[in-house]
Amino acid sequence: MADQSSVKESNAPLPIPPEVHAKRWWILLVLCTNLILVVAANAGLVVGLPSIARQLGASQTQLQWLVDVFIMAFAGSLMPMGAVGDRFGRKRALLIGLAIYAITSLAAQFATGVEHLFVIRGLMGVAAGLVMPATLSLITTAFVGRERNLAVAIWSGCAGAGAGIGLLMSGSLLLYFDWNSIFLANVPIALVGLGLGSILLVESKDPESRAIDWIGSVLVVLALWSTLFGIIELPIYGFFNPAIMGSGVIALVLWGLFVLRSRHTSTPLVEVEWFRDRRFSVGSFSIALMFFALMGWFFLSTQLFQYVFGMTPFEAAFAGITLSIVQVVFAQFSARWVDLFGTRIAVMMGMILVVFGLTTASFFTTPEAPFWPFIVAQIFIGLGLPWASSPATSVVLESLPPSRIGAGSAVNGTVREIGAALGVAVIGSIATSVYRAQVPVGGLSPEATALAKTSLAGALSVADQTPNAQAFIHAARLAFGESFRISLLAGSCILCIAIVMVLTIGFTPREDVSPEDG
Repeated sequence: MADQSSVKESNAPLPIPPEVHAKRWWILLVLCTNLILVVAANAGLVVGLPSIARQLGASQTQLQWLVDVFIMAFAGSLMPMGAVGDRFGRKRALLIGLAIYAITSLAAQFATGVEHLFVIRGLMGVAAGLVMPATLSLITTAFVGRERNLAVAIWSGCAGAGAGIGLLMSGSLLLYFDWNSIFLANVPIALVGLGLGSILLVESKDPESRAIDWIGSVLVVLALWSTLFGIIELPIYGFFNPAIMGSGVIALVLWGLFVLRSRHTSTPLVEVEWFRDRRFSVGSFSIALMFFALMGWFFLSTQLFQYVFGMTPFEAAFAGITLSIVQVVFAQFSARWVDLFGTRIAVMMGMILVVFGLTTASFFTTPEAPFWPFIVAQIFIGLGLPWASSPATSVVLESLPPSRIGAGSAVNGTVREIGAALGVAVIGSIATSVYRAQVPVGGLSPEATALAKTSLAGALSVADQTPNAQAFIHAARLAFGESFRISLLAGSCILCIAIVMVLTIGFTPREDVSPEDG
């Protein structure tokens, strides 16, 4: 009984200072602005991928790396940066991250190749690792009870708004400027966040000032890089390539070392005990698998809109904001849905809606197909996302000790971003494999064949070397559409695993709610 009491006490909400409570909604406004920056930066890049492929000659694999290098740096830095915020101040960590964001976005204006963008995107990922856990942990230090659930729902809705803002800004800029203009759009948002954050946010930190496990941090980053290298490069080199097999072995060893490190150090980066709480483990992994499917959608859909349906970057961005609009509008109702149906049912219903949306879109991926099914698909995905992610995030936060909320939020975010990175890697690699197998290259020279197989942009660039350019372009677009269809179905199957997990395992209910709510 003594142990249970101590657990209850350690997880009890910390008192909110009056000055923080008085301006909690202003604090939420600042934090949501910063969240929008992080999401908009990643979404904005996605709509610019075809432009980068054309202007810099990037292959489909390089485009995957361009998206994933941000996610990998983000995921790898979330836990150590969350711990940095807990120890040295969450407000300070957030403001430093915003400053790095502004500087690296300006540096992108001088990039001359894909390799330069890899470095810049990696630094932006580290900056996002400082910003993101601070936004969520500062919410938990300013809100309690139902207001916290509402704040988290608004926070989740702003993630959808950020995606829409990023798409529209990038699409608009690409009408008049080159690809690097999409990075410049991050600068004013970062500066606004810096100014408002300096004035309105109140510093908070872990009173115990735990040491940071830098060895564990390095192991996480190296394990992520090894894992994603093998997955992304697999379609190019094949499973039995020594580099691919070696990266898999190295990844397994590194993940094993990280678990051992976490279990045997006095200041672990990840508290393994957290995963024994079903609220934390099921909530985190269900979100991870959902983002796995969603990032596959975001990575490929704007390319499909431009390559297969012939849209401009702005048209593709405008076509893709339906999901964001629906998500923002309905995110505020997620707390009410939990009250009506309970956490488990709400999360399951949300995931089922996302699966339905992805599956619907998979039947309409040819150049002749109508576009309206993609609007319908985005409506279902936009409805399902807040139904699933907001309640799952709230459950995860409720399972954490308040003094460790920054590190715990970072662990949850890391699991989510690992899911997102794997989504781009796995679903992107499936798409690459299908496309490479189906793109027609008969009659092309070896050099043109290699270029045509790198990406659809590469195929379009060598179309004039074929006897019938229009027929070749149409066939290449069909190949890309088929790769998109197979990839969506793969993402839907992965998300079905999360549905089964929530159905069979569920969430451990809190003692102050009825079992039906869990």
